[in-house]
Amino acid sequence: MAEDTSDDRLAHLGEDNLESAQMGTSHTGVSRGGEDVTDESELGLQRVDQLTEEGATVVDLAGDQQFWRFGHVIVDEAQELSPMQWRMIKRRTQGGSITIVGDVAQRSSGPVQPWAELLGDTMGDYVEAGLSINYRSPSEINDIAAAVLAEVAPGLSPAESIRSSGFQPDAVSSSQMSIVDLVELELSAVGEGTVAVVGFDTRLRSRLDSVLARSGSGLVVLSPDESKGLEFDSVVVVEPAEIFDRSPAGFYVACTRSTNRLRFFHERPLPSFLVDVIAG
Repeated sequence: MAEDTSDDRLAHLGEDNLESAQMGTSHTGVSRGGEDVTDESELGLQRVDQLTEEGATVVDLAGDQQFWRFGHVIVDEAQELSPMQWRMIKRRTQGGSITIVGDVAQRSSGPVQPWAELLGDTMGDYVEAGLSINYRSPSEINDIAAAVLAEVAPGLSPAESIRSSGFQPDAVSSSQMSIVDLVELELSAVGEGTVAVVGFDTRLRSRLDSVLARSGSGLVVLSPDESKGLEFDSVVVVEPAEIFDRSPAGFYVACTRSTNRLRFFHERPLPSFLVDVIAG
């Protein structure tokens, strides 16, 4: 006898009773102006035991029953959402109970704006709480990030770091050493840790092929957008001027990924504000 698929189990749950597939929620259709309209339902959990026995999960059912509303929604990287996406989230949230987490200085989907402008009237009343402590980056990197933030979003205040690594971020030009040599040095410095090479140069991966093959999961090559939300023991930012010209917010992201060491590799001249902060 063939084993039921997830879709088969969902269908079985909903064959005889739609309410069963909704885990005890109600779902009614009404007519407004001659048009059938489906009322949204609250997401209950009365039938969790039945779901476990059937092998279906809440995620399975939530994908199938798109009229559900959720008791609370947490949104990460919230600075990237559009007004339409905010309306969709609020529509699916019971009582508008939402936790929004994000950094407007890292916004890549549009210009940097304060939350009041990003959210507009969509979310109604809300309480905004800023984070003033930087737990990820040591003070040496935090000083770089603060200088970049002043260029990207001068109206925002930088967080304060609570520790020091003892390593001062620096810039290495291509005339001093190759990108391969620099990455090798960083891999040696972090030992069992991780190194990220961040840049827009599409040749980076091929240039670092041999190092990538030897280092396994200890080395990754990413664009600024791909590095968002991640952290590494060392970060090598390649061509700062190119990144800053193409995406100031992307440059801020790249400069805030490291928990210990930060280095800049360049052929083009560095942005003047970066030269100043590195010089101290």
